Amino acid sequence: MQRYSLHDGGGIRTVVFLKGCPFRCPWCCNPENLSFEPEVSFKERLCIHCSPRVNGRLCEKPVEDCPTGAKELLGRERGVDDLLDEVLRDRVFYEESGGGVTLSGGECLSRQRFAIDFLTRCKQAGIGTAVETTLAVPLEDAAALVSATDVFLVDFKIADRARSLRVTGIDPEVR
Repeated sequence: MQRYSLHDGGGIRTVVFLKGCPFRCPWCCNPENLSFEPEVSFKERLCIHCSPRVNGRLCEKPVEDCPTGAKELLGRERGVDDLLDEVLRDRVFYEESGGGVTLSGGECLSRQRFAIDFLTRCKQAGIGTAVETTLAVPLEDAAALVSATDVFLVDFKIADRARSLRVTGIDPEVR
């Protein structure tokens, strides 16, 4: 989650990044969100080597015990209600700036049911909604998605089908 974003839609926004992307664009700006599963990130420059090396690994400490933040858990399971409670804390910023919530990723529409449920709840709470997507996944419930989304920020990659499939794994002819 990224609070106080001035990009990814109009006004002040909270960007919610959903992990998981079926594509592999070489220029991906969020490679930490490619995997659908939580992952441990390790920043060696922050490591103070407070634990001995085991089996050649730099650190065996659990993420929660890392004193410097060199290890960080990327991704965790969240429920719609829990996530909504968190973004509602920023409501005053949305109201004053015309902003709202943006779902991003990975490819946030890889988790369509969750995305639709969350965006619908945001709209019911009076929060503006946006989705950053390739639109290169089959839409399960396009009507519900469109009803719950004010703005679509579509990242169209490569028009040539063969090249797109080879470079990114995206079929631009997906329906």
